[in-house]
Amino acid sequence: MRETKTWLRLIRKADLLPSRRLHAITDEADQLCAILSKSVHTAKKKVRGR
Repeated sequence: MRETKTWLRLIRKADLLPSRRLHAITDEADQLCAILSKSVHTAKKKVRGR
């Protein structure tokens, strides 16, 4: 996901997409990061509970 955010920053700096569209994509990437992070946290918690 870090690589995705890096590419999104490059796209923003190069002005390749309208800011509204880029904001929507960035927001979605942030949401996916949060979901994946929480999933990893939950999985680790369950493994420790065994």
